[in-house]
Amino acid sequence: MKRLWLCSIARLAGISRVNQVLAALLIVQAVVLAIVLWPRSTRMSTSVAGTAGELLLPGLQADQVMQVRMYPSATIGDDQQASIELLQREGKWVIPAAGDYPCKEGAVPDFLAKLVALKRDRLVTQTADSHKRLKVADQDFVRVIELRLADNTVRRLYLGTSASSTAVHIRIAEQDQVYLAPGLSTGDIGAQAASWVDTLYSSIPQDQMVSVTLQNANGRLALNKGEDGTWTLADLATGETLNQSAVTSWISRVASVRMVAPLGTEAQASYGLDSLNAVVQIEADEYIRTKGQDGATKTYTLQVGAQDEQDKTYVFKSSESPYYIRVGEYTVADWVGKKRADFLQLPPTPTPATTPTPEAGS
Repeated sequence: MKRLWLCSIARLAGISRVNQVLAALLIVQAVVLAIVLWPRSTRMSTSVAGTAGELLLPGLQADQVMQVRMYPSATIGDDQQASIELLQREGKWVIPAAGDYPCKEGAVPDFLAKLVALKRDRLVTQTADSHKRLKVADQDFVRVIELRLADNTVRRLYLGTSASSTAVHIRIAEQDQVYLAPGLSTGDIGAQAASWVDTLYSSIPQDQMVSVTLQNANGRLALNKGEDGTWTLADLATGETLNQSAVTSWISRVASVRMVAPLGTEAQASYGLDSLNAVVQIEADEYIRTKGQDGATKTYTLQVGAQDEQDKTYVFKSSESPYYIRVGEYTVADWVGKKRADFLQLPPTPTPATTPTPEAGS
């Protein structure tokens, strides 16, 4: 009897120990599940506690930046034509590849001020596995920004997908953490010159124009404005009527020219300046501007050079600027192809004579 009682106690003890082990395993499993299923943002915030509110680029001052280079869509080292370099010279930002063409006033400083003010408030991930998905990987990105400082050090940033129209994912080179940068978009970081310059290249007041001459492959056209403000064609034949609406519409396009990109100040053989596609000369009365110098006139010469076979842009040059530029095909298409007949009023279409209908029974 005593032996049976002792065996029963031993069996109960064994069962108790098994239950203890199983209970311990359940506790461990619950802890693991809690860690895995706990909200990701909470885990990351805990792991980087104390970084919220800190600057993304601590210690960086906008006036320390001497050069900005931008690359679009993973083109580092592959296609330099797809990148842009902005350089600070004597306090002014210019595009060195285009003969130091000036950047739009405030464009680069305003952009740098945005970068300097970015903070680490919105941590998105801190694992390298997420870089490709967010397009901030070393070889898979939307935009790369390189900042060269006065001490010749370089800071590199990767910009990726947009979380909204005014926020992008951003990562500092050689770091795994990816942050959300509010108030910044890839539209703020254009890798084309047009994003950083004033694209209005030539502007001539229409009310000052007194004559406009066009020379192209179709011949020469000379338009003159009378005292009443209407335009006349120099060789208008008897019976021909000038289409005033067609003339003023064309002149409004001639008066204002916007660029696609600046080229520089040195003429190149490829610009096609020896056989121009079109030349427009505008004589403007300066009286309105100079207030008293009656009869003072100024002549503007606008030249349309060679067309690029790939992007269809044209080389363009104004006598008012030392810079050659590229303009879109749509800008000068009717300079190159304009004909005399395009400015004439078409005669009215004659109404066909009607034949009387014979009466019934006649």
